[in-house]
Amino acid sequence: MSILLALLLAAAGTALWTGRRRQHSENGRAAAPGSDRSRPQSGNGRAAAPGTASGRDRRREQSRKLRVAAAAAAAAAAVCIATGVGDTLPGAAAWVLSIFTGGTLSSALFIEVMMTGALPDKSVARRALLPVRGELSILASILALGHSAGYLFRYLPRMVTSAGDMESAVLAGVLCGSAKFLLMLPLFITSFPAVRRKMKASAWKKLQRLAYVFYALLYVHAVLLNGNKVRHGHADALAAICVYSVIFAVYAVLRIRRALSKGDRDPSGARRAVVTTVSAAALLAVFFAAGEQAGTWKAEKAQKAQESTGAAEQAEAAGSSENSAAGTGDANGVENAGAAAGSDSIATLADGTYRTSGSGYNGRLKVAVTVEGGVITELKLLASVDDKPYITKATDDIFAKVLEAQSTDVDTTSGATPSAEGLLEAIGAAIEEASAAGAAEEQSLKEYEESD
Repeated sequence: MSILLALLLAAAGTALWTGRRRQHSENGRAAAPGSDRSRPQSGNGRAAAPGTASGRDRRREQSRKLRVAAAAAAAAAAVCIATGVGDTLPGAAAWVLSIFTGGTLSSALFIEVMMTGALPDKSVARRALLPVRGELSILASILALGHSAGYLFRYLPRMVTSAGDMESAVLAGVLCGSAKFLLMLPLFITSFPAVRRKMKASAWKKLQRLAYVFYALLYVHAVLLNGNKVRHGHADALAAICVYSVIFAVYAVLRIRRALSKGDRDPSGARRAVVTTVSAAALLAVFFAAGEQAGTWKAEKAQKAQESTGAAEQAEAAGSSENSAAGTGDANGVENAGAAAGSDSIATLADGTYRTSGSGYNGRLKVAVTVEGGVITELKLLASVDDKPYITKATDDIFAKVLEAQSTDVDTTSGATPSAEGLLEAIGAAIEEASAAGAAEEQSLKEYEESD
């Protein structure tokens, strides 16, 4: 599970970083045993305070290197997301890369920043994290920028052209992620010490309160996108939702407890903590209610389509039974039956091009199925909101199998199962339409012959 690995990496990296910062500070103090010559000189030639200038310079250089490394990782992640390179990697490599491309490492760093503000004042973890909290926020934001830029490049065109075809959870997740991205920008910019020094303390604190909303959106975003994975059978996504839920529940408890303990000094703190927690829960409830309603509508639509298909199949079966009883079997009928013999539960397919849709990973996908001489001759993907590497892999595999077998009774595509299942659903619907049309044509021909 990538979130657990990301949390471990973040914790280990932060512990190593804070340890080196302490070491630099201690080395700076040790450099001044009492002699002014051993102290770093200031710009006016006077000896600087021991352990200040040299240690501060080392910390700044260390922060600069970390920011450059984070920017390089963010740029690489954005390219991988936008081009789909990471989607084609084998299992272990794709799992490790997803820590960066999936935004889990930046989320883990944001969780560290979040929890630092909720921990008790005297806790060891708070004392260790508080000096680097601002820098952790900057690093997390840089990594998140790469993740957000890559996915906005990938999903924004689909939202403009095919938002109605996207799954409600995916669409809500993208919208939530976009809101989180826009909210993160001012928090990110004002985290730099140079910017902070130019702001009034009251204005800076007021702006930083937006972090509570950002944390709420972070949780909702993670639940929505992992929820879509759960729908497609990913057990690790369900575990990820549980991990996020436990972390944010603990944070809510600690934050409310901290606010209540400071009630005499900050009477509004408890109210803000409670309001933030309730707002996050309400926002998540709204998203889930909307998704549930959309799912109900889709289920009703699918049920109606299934009932219509069932009626068509019954009519087809009745027509086939009557033809068999009457002994009809002209040369054309025999030829069509032979052509469709390789297909599963297909009688006679009426010629034409049938445009149908199925449910892929991110939403609806549309195909065109061409029938000539009672045989499926061409399959074409018309539209899809699934990620390109997966839908391309599924299309190449499924189309070849269906054309060979003249049936949807084929194996799905390993590594792109949801997309493959959506294609098979759409092709199956087209076959059912062609079968119903073929049965109607046969019935009309039978009635015409009987009238003669």
